[in-house]
Amino acid sequence: MWHCDTFTWILPFYFPIQSSLLLYRDHMAHPVNLPSHQQKRPTLSMTSTVASSISPSDQDVLTAVEAFRTKNPSLGVAKLQAAILSANPSWTLSEKRLRKILKPPAVVEGDVIDQNNGDRDTEASTPVKAAPVLFPKSKLNDDLDVEQWTKKVKVHVFGKAKGKGLVATEDIKEDEVLWREEPFVYSPTWDIQDAQTASERCALCALPLISSKFNPVGCGHECGSVWCSRLCASRSQFSHPFLCSVQNPAVAPLLTHIRANTWIALGAWTRIVALLLGEWVVASPNAKVGASKEWKVVRGLAAMSLRDRLKVLSNWEGVQHANGELWKTSYDLYVQAFDAPPDSAWAKKLAKLKKNKTLPNDIRKELFDFENFLVNLGRMSLNLEAHGAIYVLHSHLNHSCQPNVSVKHLEGPGQPGRITVIAKAPIGAGEELLVSYVNPEDDVQARRNKLKEWNFGECRCKMCVDEDKRRRKRKEVEKTVEGEGTIQAEALDGLEEDLRGAFGL
Repeated sequence: MWHCDTFTWILPFYFPIQSSLLLYRDHMAHPVNLPSHQQKRPTLSMTSTVASSISPSDQDVLTAVEAFRTKNPSLGVAKLQAAILSANPSWTLSEKRLRKILKPPAVVEGDVIDQNNGDRDTEASTPVKAAPVLFPKSKLNDDLDVEQWTKKVKVHVFGKAKGKGLVATEDIKEDEVLWREEPFVYSPTWDIQDAQTASERCALCALPLISSKFNPVGCGHECGSVWCSRLCASRSQFSHPFLCSVQNPAVAPLLTHIRANTWIALGAWTRIVALLLGEWVVASPNAKVGASKEWKVVRGLAAMSLRDRLKVLSNWEGVQHANGELWKTSYDLYVQAFDAPPDSAWAKKLAKLKKNKTLPNDIRKELFDFENFLVNLGRMSLNLEAHGAIYVLHSHLNHSCQPNVSVKHLEGPGQPGRITVIAKAPIGAGEELLVSYVNPEDDVQARRNKLKEWNFGECRCKMCVDEDKRRRKRKEVEKTVEGEGTIQAEALDGLEEDLRGAFGL
């Protein structure tokens, strides 16, 4: 997700993009999920000594598009074309061809699917016939206490395709503050993470440690982690050992890999696993593994495998092939960090952290099976807010191109992870709370292209349907005008010939 001063963008995608999967919230922030080496791939793949122009394949173009739109999702087609050609000077790529490549596949007859994620109470929410679509899956967290944040909303399940969302329990006024929320897990942007590594920010809440009023608490193993208070240090006491390169040296290669590839989603999942392992280690012997409140929060987040999320791309097989090596390398380092270190000394240290306990087979598979690893990365990408945090209640918000709530970071640099949810318009009791996952100021085609990353189908909100109707009418008018212009030109050509003949020319 992102945030600007009026909207809210959620951040998703399959690659190391963050969520591209983004909520266009109330603070402009960049997407954070595509690894750096992948961003460079389109340029590197075209380094050639051949002077003549090259017509790249659709696959090469799509790979380049993903790289640039990951860094700047708001790029229009014209600017995107210019950026691609600048990075690949030997390419020849017209704007018309780029538009054709980016054009989403046509809807075909098939299953009836409600593709409207948000505004259901409009004529636009009529189900449309479409090809079968894979939707993200989520579970209802029965133990979720919404009232710890607000009494003004409740969780509501809409159905299989849309899943769950939030509805108002009472009438809400415009500009009313609905709730404030701290992150469930926070994997902040890289400038903040680098400051945390340099002991300049709290390792948990990311508060800058620049004031003498703080009494920082450092990691006793001198890994460099520092907390702003005993409270933050206490909250990290069970998860931090698994992320500490001194107590768990097997995690160091994974953390280096995450930073090198600037992959926020993998970083967030790494922190969640450390949290889950930490609570498992200290749980009572009789406690059921996987039944804690932390596990229920994680399982309640919408999820879809990176492998399935790619299928919204017209060239998904090629993109999957290009990312297969990255996924495998990341998985290997992840397993080495938390389950099976390659070095015997590292393995002993990890076993000590786990108090020589062994995870049940079903939990171990849920955490360390490769396919589940891809699902959990997709879970992160779908739910990460643009600043790199996952929020328990906030993660329930669905999309509309005409949102009625905004999500703001009002605390400034002091508390970068804390969000405030505010009503943008009056909301009636029973009405759904909606944010925009993309920039509502983009045109309908751009919004729909970006929304594909959330895998809920083509947006059919009233704003999209109305804009689409106007766009189609404009095209019809342009076609008519163009046709009349051709007829007039032909008539003038004929008149010129007649005049030439009349004057003997």
